[in-house]
Amino acid sequence: MYEDLPSDPFSLFRCLTATQAWTVACTEAQVAEAGEALMKAWQTTGLREEPLEAPEIIKPQRRDLDVGGGFGDTGFAQDDTKWDELSDDDESDEEAILGISSKIWDPAMKSCGAAVACKLQIHLHRTLFVHMKDDTESIDVECQAKQTEPERESANRDNNDSAQLMSEAQHMAPNDDEKQLLDSPRDISVEEGGDPPEDGEEPAEEIGGTFEYADNFREMMMYSAEDKKADTFVPIAGNTYRFWGLGIPEHRFTTQNFGVLSILLVQVLSPPACIIYNLYKLDWEGWHFGLSDWYYIPNSDEHGVSNLSKHIVATAFLIMFTLNGAMVVDNERIASLKITALLDAPAIKHKPGFLKDVNLFWLNVGRVLNCVVVIECCLIVYFAFVLSENPMDVVFNALAVTFLYNLDDIGGETGFLTEDDWDGDELGKIYYHAVDALMTDNEQLNPDGYTPDEINSCNQMRDKYGSWTYRIAEPLCYLLVILLPMAYIFIDELKCKPSHLKLAVMELQKEVAALKGGGAALVL
Repeated sequence: MYEDLPSDPFSLFRCLTATQAWTVACTEAQVAEAGEALMKAWQTTGLREEPLEAPEIIKPQRRDLDVGGGFGDTGFAQDDTKWDELSDDDESDEEAILGISSKIWDPAMKSCGAAVACKLQIHLHRTLFVHMKDDTESIDVECQAKQTEPERESANRDNNDSAQLMSEAQHMAPNDDEKQLLDSPRDISVEEGGDPPEDGEEPAEEIGGTFEYADNFREMMMYSAEDKKADTFVPIAGNTYRFWGLGIPEHRFTTQNFGVLSILLVQVLSPPACIIYNLYKLDWEGWHFGLSDWYYIPNSDEHGVSNLSKHIVATAFLIMFTLNGAMVVDNERIASLKITALLDAPAIKHKPGFLKDVNLFWLNVGRVLNCVVVIECCLIVYFAFVLSENPMDVVFNALAVTFLYNLDDIGGETGFLTEDDWDGDELGKIYYHAVDALMTDNEQLNPDGYTPDEINSCNQMRDKYGSWTYRIAEPLCYLLVILLPMAYIFIDELKCKPSHLKLAVMELQKEVAALKGGGAALVL
């Protein structure tokens, strides 16, 4: 079934590489060397014991490429080579062709250069598969007998660009069924000798990254977080008080500064006002311990499904809100610890301009207000839930209080301070390098060799640069996580005082009841 392959080396080499245009850039010596090596390997394998007659010259039926391959007086004749049908069994043809290509390749690698042999191997596999897919096609290889000197110089220049040749060699020959461009993605599984995927089957892809090292999603997230820390610096969160404390505002009397001042006033005045209102609004005379408020009575207006769902939602919100407050205080403590250590670093002290505008008063005010506002908001939420009449009131009250203690954050809802005013990433980078020198040079402050990002784990650094406000506020927040939900569950009959109109109605009802009782006594 291989009797119609050409017998001369040039025709055989050109026939096997006719589906690609890279041979245009090959020199005469390279093509002749590759052709001779291929013919020698072809005859060495025993597939051809005797030279065959020249192939039949036929009228080309299809011209894929016009390969201008004139190589001077080489004695190689022009021919159009036709491949006859291999067999009716595609699988046996494929196995036979792969066997032939491997037998030819080993001797050819020894006879010719590695670069030419590598290109020859790629095109040998591809060309044989192309002809196996359509055994009725004929491939026309037209070789010119002459080549001008400028063309030869151009070919030599192109041949030196091996990257371009190998890039072209990475693409499959065009198929009649699908129009695939030369710059389209290649099928790696087919090119490396693997079986092509069946219809409807996607080729396997390696995900890589942390997925290769992790055994579960927990480890994957842990590795990913460590990779991010290795590539970037941990940013330092900002707020209005740090913005003023580090002396970032250039001018005092600006709209932005007045807006920041209004945030300060709101956070100072609003929480105490809300707490005082709730204390006077509640009726403290009839409360007692019990679970009577949680009773469910079908078709009841006071103890129906809305009352039960309100208590469940309020308890969940209380736990969530107090836990969030504790985490906020902890994050603020770490940020304050980093800024205090940064201001004490030698790198900052050696540049007086950085410390010139620093105002420690606003830094201390920020520490106190952050802790006080969080604790006050937790108490406000508790009172608001007690006074709520339905689940909707519970949700809206919780969201309103959350908005209150997030007012001073950078990029908050008010928009007075944005990410352009506070670059937490850059500040984290400066902190890391400045404090790293401080922690490395001082073994007393860092005996265990912690990094600046682990400053919270270093007891000596935490004791030196930590603030007393967080030492009080953080345990108190965790205490509220337990006390407030328990108080909401087990304190009954803590209700809102009736309004003046309702009190007047209640007095009238008592008088009517007394008159009815007096009239009945007179009748008797």
